[in-house]
Amino acid sequence: RGPRRDGVSMTAPPAQQLVGAWRLARYVVRPEGGEEAPRWPDGALGLLHYGADGRMSAHLSAARAAEDLPRAQQPAYVGYAGPWRLVDGEVRHDVEIASIPAWIGRTLTREAQLMDNGTLRLTAHGTHSSGLGGMVQLDWRRIEV
Repeated sequence: RGPRRDGVSMTAPPAQQLVGAWRLARYVVRPEGGEEAPRWPDGALGLLHYGADGRMSAHLSAARAAEDLPRAQQPAYVGYAGPWRLVDGEVRHDVEIASIPAWIGRTLTREAQLMDNGTLRLTAHGTHSSGLGGMVQLDWRRIEV
């Protein structure tokens, strides 16, 4: 087992443990020098798929429109797809197609941790889809067939 954070033991998973479909359980951002907050004020929806063939897709959206913010400041949908691989506890998404054109051709790197309860936690540092710098943390729960 790996280090404990928030009272939960987490480990870097082997790649085969990521294969399958996942539903978003939690999506928070922490801007540099700021407080942790939900990415969208009214919640988020998301689906993530890691294929055994090395292909992935991620789809995230606001649970409903944030009417008090201009659309440009609060994109309601983020999606991308391409090859994926796991390297030293980091999952790397090589973006071939994306709703954010600047991501196409880039590699998005996420620290991957599998928690005791089966939740997959992906953490990214740097600039996220809102354009702010800081940390993004997404918790995913496996979709059982």
